[in-house]
Amino acid sequence: REGDAYRINGVKRFITSGKQSGLCLLFAVTDRAMRHKGLSAFLVPKEAEGFEVVRSEDKMGMHGCSISELRFDAVELPEANRMGEEGQGFELAMRILDSGRIIVAAQGLGFARACLDASVAYARERETFGVPIKDHQPVAWKLADMATRVHG
Repeated sequence: REGDAYRINGVKRFITSGKQSGLCLLFAVTDRAMRHKGLSAFLVPKEAEGFEVVRSEDKMGMHGCSISELRFDAVELPEANRMGEEGQGFELAMRILDSGRIIVAAQGLGFARACLDASVAYARERETFGVPIKDHQPVAWKLADMATRVHG
């Protein structure tokens, strides 16, 4: 903190939608002695001097949601950009993470369902010994186990 402003330096990695967002929610240490109670939250506009999207990760899936690395080089933020009071960042971060957990669970279930659907379609299409592989008992059991885990 410098007077009525905060000077932010550092790098944040694996930031969801960092490339597309006009604002960045940043959690920064404002009082090391207070440990987790010394964390504060700030809104950083993309056009802030010293703020840079360094790169985006090349991922296998979820291409609609980029993951980026952000750099903060002496980014000066006025007190008005702080979310809540100084030291309330940890509490805010936990509330945000709690609401995001259901999204992660839904994504996992969606991926599992897509894998099951693709497996069933392939098992109907692929033939061995003149019959679709879905008609072979070991394959049918595996598909049944997969369906039970997805729908159970």
